[in-house]
Parts: sequence; C-alpha cells; structure tokens
Amino acid sequence: MRDADFIIVGAGSAGCVLASEICRRQLGRVLMIETGTDPISKHLKVPSEYPLAFQGQHAWQHATIPQPRLANRRISLPAGKTLGGSSAINALIYMRGHPTDFDRWMHSVGADWERAKVALAFDALENAIGLNTTGLNEWAASDLHPALSMFLMKAASIQGLPQQRSFLEPSLGLGRYLRCQANGRRRSAWNMWIKSNELLESEDAPLAVLKGTLVQHLVLRGDRVVGVSISTPKSTQSQSIIPAHKGIFVCAGAIQSPQLLLASGIGDREQLAAIGIECRVHLPGVGNNLQDHLVFPVVRALKQHKSLSYPASDSERIEYVRHRTGPRASNIAEVGGFFALPSHTAVSSRKFESCVSRNASEADFDFQWHLTPTHYLEYPHKRVPTAAMSLAVSLSRPASRGSVRLKLAANNESKEKFVLEIDPAYLSDPSDWNRFSEAVRWTRSFMDGEAFLDWIGSELLPGEKRASDRQLATAIERFSTTLYHYAGTCAMGSDSLGVVDSRFQVHGLDGLWVCDASAMPSIVSCNTQATVMMMAMRLAGWLD
Repeated sequence: MRDADFIIVGAGSAGCVLASEICRRQLGRVLMIETGTDPISKHLKVPSEYPLAFQGQHAWQHATIPQPRLANRRISLPAGKTLGGSSAINALIYMRGHPTDFDRWMHSVGADWERAKVALAFDALENAIGLNTTGLNEWAASDLHPALSMFLMKAASIQGLPQQRSFLEPSLGLGRYLRCQANGRRRSAWNMWIKSNELLESEDAPLAVLKGTLVQHLVLRGDRVVGVSISTPKSTQSQSIIPAHKGIFVCAGAIQSPQLLLASGIGDREQLAAIGIECRVHLPGVGNNLQDHLVFPVVRALKQHKSLSYPASDSERIEYVRHRTGPRASNIAEVGGFFALPSHTAVSSRKFESCVSRNASEADFDFQWHLTPTHYLEYPHKRVPTAAMSLAVSLSRPASRGSVRLKLAANNESKEKFVLEIDPAYLSDPSDWNRFSEAVRWTRSFMDGEAFLDWIGSELLPGEKRASDRQLATAIERFSTTLYHYAGTCAMGSDSLGVVDSRFQVHGLDGLWVCDASAMPSIVSCNTQATVMMMAMRLAGWLD
C-alpha cells in the first residue's frame, strides 16, 4: 500500500472534486479511501432506476430515531456507499445555492463566503464539468414526460406565474431542472471528475483509490492528524495505519463525517466520556446542527397519461437501448419550482394569487416543488402503477435542528462497539410546522385550479376527504419523508459550536479538513450537490 501526501476519506461529490483538483494542480499524491466498491449495479446507470439502489449494496442503510412530529416513525436515510457516493444514487439535479444562502454563511464565518466569490467558484466548477460550454439546454430535460410537459403548459396559462426555462439557481416560478446526465446515462461525481479525467489510467498516476475499506478512526500526534486507521468490512479486527504527509480530508457526508470525528475523540468532552472515548479535542459542535429538507407529496390522479413504471415495458427498454431516450432516461424529478407563502394563513380563494404575484425580493421564496410523473409512495415498487403525478413539497430553509451521536451498542444491536443515533428533529421548530402545513395547503389549492380540471383527477394524497387542519396534520405526520439533503453536522463557524473554519480546517488541529455537506452552517435553500462540489473546488484552491 503506497504512501500519500493527502488522504481523502469518502469518494462522493466533495471527495471526487477534491481529488481531481489536487491532482490537476499538482499539489501531491492522493489516496482516496471508500467503504463501498465499484458502482456495478445497473440501477446506477439508468436514470429512472436510482430509487432501487437505496436498499442495495451501494447505500448505507441509516435510519432516524423515532420522530415525535412524524407519528414516531423511523425515517430511512439512504446515503451512497460506492465510488461517487450519494451522487451515484441521487436524482441528479444540479442547482446552485441561492446567493442569499451564502450571505448567511458570510455572516457566520466571514468574507471567504461573499456571494461574488462564491459565484466565481460556481463559474469555475461549471466550466470544468462542461455546463457552460454545452449550455443549459443540454443539461435540462429535453424530453419531458407528457404529464409534466402538460403541467408546464397549463401552469403557464395562470396569470402571474413565472416560467423559468431552466433553473441554474432558485428563483420564483416553475421550470425544468438541470441534471447531471449525458446521453441518457447518469453522471455521478466519480464519472465527471475521476473517470473523465483519466486519473487512474497509469501506474504512476497521482491518485490511488482504496475500495471496500473502512476508516475506523483518525491518528493524532499531539495537535496534528497524521494518518488513518483502516480495516476491511470482512476483517474489522485487523487494522492498519496509513500515514498522510500533508493532510487528511474527511468527505464522508453529514452522517459519516461526524461519526468519524467522534470515534477519533473529536467532539463534546462529556458526551465522549459517557461512551468511554478519550476526548482529544473538545469541539461540542461535532454532530450538532443536523438539517434536512423534509418532503410531503401531494398526489393527484391523471386522466390522460400513464405514470412512470418499473419494470419498463419492452418498447421502453428497446428505445432506451437504441437511443438512450424515453421513460428510462428520466431522472423522475424533471420539473420543479420555488414559491413564496402568503402573509396570512387562512385558506382562501386569493391564496394562489398571493403566492405568485406579490412583489418579491430576490430570495423571497419559502418552499420548493419536485414534480414527478409517479405516485410518490408507490414508485418503483408497485408493478402496475396508479396513473398519478406528485408535487413533492419541501421547505427551502427549515429552522429545525437535530443531531448525529455515537452511543454504545446493545449486545444484540450491532457487532460494533458503537452505533449511530440520528435525530433530524423534523418539524421540531414550531415555525417549520406552520410553514410546512401552509405550503402543503397552498399546493393542494393550486392543483384545484381550472387549468387542470380536464386532465387532472382526484387528490390521492392527502386525499379529498382529509379537509380539516387535523386531518391534514395526520397525513403530514404519516407520509412526510426525507429529500436526502443531510447537512450541517460539522459546521463552519467561529463560535463555540463551530467545527471548521471558513476554509474547512478543523479547529484546534493541524492537517485535518472536513469538506462536504456537513460543513454547511445552514443548509442551502435547494438541492445540495452543486454546492458541495463548489465547496470542494474552493478548498483545493486554498491549498495552493
């Protein structure tokens, strides 16, 4: 096993960008360590089949503790466990965080995150992946599912509703989402940054990848991190140390990154002592500040169109094999939008108008839609799908904050000494519950508009009989779920709960950085992958 100047823990969006940029800038030899293996499942290649990967070998099978505001349910939290990380199993959507997201970051951590600097970093990122050279149209879904195409056409007839040709960043209105896809195939971060740059093609390549390997903990020497202790899943008792001459980057995601720091004695002193781990660096913020976008699907029957189905029909399979087009080329969430809540909370005939036509500032949106030509709760597990489409509603800026903790495993709970306790505390902030409920009400009202009567059928979820506030609340508690945007658990910050500084270096330690969605002080107001890649590109630039 060769030595390395830099070790990167995790081959997801941040890890792949960082490895590529360190090699391009000739900053040193890189070793990337990934617990998962090669992305061999066919579901990681066909865009429409990504939900089938959530329960397979390429995903961590995380789950929350029972959530009090969600009928005490445990919510499944899949995360990528393969080369490409969660970018290998996500919905492919590319969208910059909004400039005001980074204004909030700047307020927390300083001038490194001025919106102008962030915009330049996004420009560089998009040049590198070809978005600026191929143009937005190449990244937008060109062949929409007919139900979604009809939806956009009908919605355009409603006065005052802005229409976006495609979303590069959030803005009020509806439009097509950009997606990391080419020639009908998924493009994970591994595809875009490592395979496309041929970084592993020669024996003397500056990058090496160690797959199927778990980093058990970081190796500290005084106040410097000097290496990692690893094992393979088949032999967790046999560990070895790999040194890093220049530094280590933890890019394992908002669940795994705090887990690794805590296992290494980096975290809250009292909490670590309670589970028998010696505290090496007292950082109370590790594992705190967990944020996520919770989503509730408003589902309507379709009168004129079929839903996306799995398995695909023979004709759909043939079309995809021959042309890489058709339903199998869909990323499912092809269309979406951003909307502002009205200032009042009562349901009224003026609600829709107030949401779309009030004078809005540049960031005056409260919630996001992901439109899918499916029954959100059925696809891809029901072989004969209900003819339906879903408008999945999520708050753009949730106020609720949760945590990721290590706890001692019960004898019958795990072969490991410690297990994760994940508590997103969904809807625990009262303002989230009020705003989320109102966003769902508004969405239901929107779909009752006259423009949709001839082709949209009955409401299947929450269901037309669920008309009262209590009945809606019950539906939200029973059917809300994650949008897979876990963030914030190793947050940038200079206060007592900050874990890393504005350039991702861990407070109190030399040679250690954390760069992934866990470092976000506040979650961006939309899909997170583009921002994570931008963060990694900036970190590579700061290493020069």
